Amino acid sequence: MPSRGQVNYEAYRADAGGVSLIDGSELPSWYDLDPKIMSAWEAGAFAVEQLFAEQFRDLATALWNAVAPVVIAAWGQVKHIVEEPS
Repeated sequence: MPSRGQVNYEAYRADAGGVSLIDGSELPSWYDLDPKIMSAWEAGAFAVEQLFAEQFRDLATALWNAVAPVVIAAWGQVKHIVEEPS
């Protein structure tokens, strides 16, 4: 399975038509890259992953803050009905 850095690099390489957008030279395959360049692509992929994780946590928190009062109120009504049947 390819790493996240490799997936990002290969997507860039494909989108650029396999050539450098700076000088037009052919872009090497992932396995032919200098290890320092591979590391930079991995670091970029990690940074994007962290950003998405942070945004997901913020979204989940906002959703919970919006829904929790309704869930708690509904549970109170259900609990009341179950504990005190008529």
